[in-house]
Amino acid sequence: MYLMYDRPLGQFLPKSLKKLKLQQTDVPLFVSWLDAVRKIPCFNLRSLSLVVDVISDDLLITVMHSLPRLELDLEDRPFMEPSVRDMTNIGLLALKFCECLIVLTIVRSEMNYPSFKRVKNIGMFHVSERCRRLESVKLGGFAKVTEAGYSSILHSCRNLKKFEVLTSPLLSDSVFDNMIGVARKICKTLSMLDVGYIPKITDATIFTIIDAAKALSDLYLRFCNEVIDDAIRILMDRPNHNSSQLQRLVLCNCRGLFAMLPQPQNAFRGFVWLCVELSRIVYKRDKLYAIRKGLPRLVVCGVGCEFGCCDGWQWHKIR
Repeated sequence: MYLMYDRPLGQFLPKSLKKLKLQQTDVPLFVSWLDAVRKIPCFNLRSLSLVVDVISDDLLITVMHSLPRLELDLEDRPFMEPSVRDMTNIGLLALKFCECLIVLTIVRSEMNYPSFKRVKNIGMFHVSERCRRLESVKLGGFAKVTEAGYSSILHSCRNLKKFEVLTSPLLSDSVFDNMIGVARKICKTLSMLDVGYIPKITDATIFTIIDAAKALSDLYLRFCNEVIDDAIRILMDRPNHNSSQLQRLVLCNCRGLFAMLPQPQNAFRGFVWLCVELSRIVYKRDKLYAIRKGLPRLVVCGVGCEFGCCDGWQWHKIR
């Protein structure tokens, strides 16, 4: 829904509105809208998605106080180095007002200034302590958060189905080492895992993931250069293993892969989508053609889509 800046809020926000998505939002104007939202009888917004220049503590605190029952999706794209306005651990503490939160996305774009430099592990502890009902978590750009911060979410959020971590240079294999020991309902419910842009992820992580996450269907491994063929082979050619649940696999820019692809009659069972942009697999055209021929329902993408070539998110010619 698009909002007009020069009209009173009540004229164009229906009372039945449940989901609101705003692109390139002016934060002061949006905060003034929230003041008006409180005054609309029976207003019951459940899902809020914002793209702003900088995610600040004030924005988080205002949103949490005004709209405590939310699916919250925040992305910022700073055009200059954020300073005092930038989000801190205090902003994440505001999530204590939203204990019913089930979806949380906080991402800083990689285009210009890709990290929240004022958020550390304590910020993730606030999330894990207050938002135990979370089912979907996507966090990007938290350069000073370590394994301890992310592990606290894995331990606390027993209903977690989707867990994405992007651009986190301090994260390594150890965050997944105790995944099996986490009280896991997660082991039975986690279906989507994104560990892209984490250069320290290795085969050991992949082995842990496929042993622990029995319901995993989507696995995203962008720019994981330490992941090599051994782990990928296990994902593809062990039909009786937990990895047989996989349907979508992203291997974009995994430079450690030498593309020892198994034959389609022995692998890829259950797969519907494989993304291999800028990995050595792209050059194994003969094997890719054999796989496509043997498994006609499998889409092999060499362009680097985020979600899948045929689900409406991105369209291009499949190479």
